[in-house]
Amino acid sequence: MSAPRRIAPVLLGPGLGLGLALASCNGTTGNGLITFTAYARGATGVSKPFSVGGYSIQLTKAQMRIGAVYVDQSPLGNQAGGPVCIAPDLFAAQVPGPIDVDLLSDQPQEFSVYGQGTLDTGLSWQMWLTDGDVNEVNHAHMVDLQGVATRTSDGTAVPFAAIVTINDNRLVTTVNPAEPGANPICKQRIVLVGGLDTTFFQGGTLTVTVDPRPWFQLDYDFASLPPVESATCVTGDTSVPVDPAVDFGTAKVCIPDTNYASGAGAQEGAELFAAILGGGSTAYSLGYR
Repeated sequence: MSAPRRIAPVLLGPGLGLGLALASCNGTTGNGLITFTAYARGATGVSKPFSVGGYSIQLTKAQMRIGAVYVDQSPLGNQAGGPVCIAPDLFAAQVPGPIDVDLLSDQPQEFSVYGQGTLDTGLSWQMWLTDGDVNEVNHAHMVDLQGVATRTSDGTAVPFAAIVTINDNRLVTTVNPAEPGANPICKQRIVLVGGLDTTFFQGGTLTVTVDPRPWFQLDYDFASLPPVESATCVTGDTSVPVDPAVDFGTAKVCIPDTNYASGAGAQEGAELFAAILGGGSTAYSLGYR
């Protein structure tokens, strides 16, 4: 993964054996380099049924791969616009290594690397949904979901599944001729969250909390989703093959892994991804203590 901004080498903790890059604190008020532990977790109550759009949903699998976390000293408005994914801002902290988070558990799960930072205040943060270069093909599943949606009107149970990858299946294809590079794939792989006001210090603990329930606040009609054996469910992203036995479990229908399906599930496929990418502070929170 390409490290952002101005960099100075910092070593990770014992046993990790990698040198990573940290945004320099030149010109900032906090001029000390720090390290800290970093965790991710699901929100409390995610494993319990929740109601939305005429269905009661019980998630039986909810896993998210977070490639990295970066905490920016600038507010969100400085990052959100334009075609640049790695902007020239200064970062107060980073956790530049991945984790596969079980979102059904609210117990902290440790990142694969220690976090690094400066004695500065972060005002917004980014969560990268990618492995490796943010601009290259990514062969990882970023989200895996399985569950049962029970229609409250008649008790009909619909076992469903969804996988989320982020390649050409999510690329914005509508191009303004005046701005041909305005929507690179990296823009679809970085979740931006504002409203932060966190000052970092040596030896603290950073915790990212993910709540997948807001991803479903879009009134899905689960009974109208395509069956898992359909082409719509297995060819959403040809660069990441689907193994139905693993990726769908006992599900009968899927939310398609593409923004560009047609027919059954087309709207839900695009809306699920939009909700993941744009979940903001409703779905994602960051704490440091």
